[in-house]
Amino acid sequence: RRMHTKKEFLDDIAMTLGGYVTEEMVFGDLSTGPSNDLQVVANLARDMVTKYGMSSLGPVALEGSGGRMIGGGMSEDRGYSPQVAKAIDDEVSRIIQEGKEKAKEILTKYRSALDSISKRLAEVETLEREEYEALLKREGVEIQDAYKKQREEDAALADPSKLLSVAL
Repeated sequence: RRMHTKKEFLDDIAMTLGGYVTEEMVFGDLSTGPSNDLQVVANLARDMVTKYGMSSLGPVALEGSGGRMIGGGMSEDRGYSPQVAKAIDDEVSRIIQEGKEKAKEILTKYRSALDSISKRLAEVETLEREEYEALLKREGVEIQDAYKKQREEDAALADPSKLLSVAL
């Protein structure tokens, strides 16, 4: 298991909300399509606040790894006051809202790429990574592989002979 940073989590939340924001932008309405994405985002934001100390509530772990139901309910006593529960809910909402705003900002900036990909998906239903990235590049989107270095380091740990090449 590797460690994750707050920035990675916030980027993941914005990325995961992309489908939701796209539906709002393109159709002016929402479907049940992104429902699983919303559950993932809510759980990640809540974990940031209650487990990892990655919020304005500070460096506190308010929940362990068990007992939480979808929607934030607990099957056991929370061990904190209703005021703290409200502060957690407010912080989770803030994190999700900021992720939504970031997703909308990016999708608005690269709307031509969104439209190009949508058009192609309507024709073929699925895209391979190469074609997807080619469409993005054609529309002026710079492709960044934020996790390339981490994958190389993980591979080097699996094969110690590669460790020196990663360090260089």
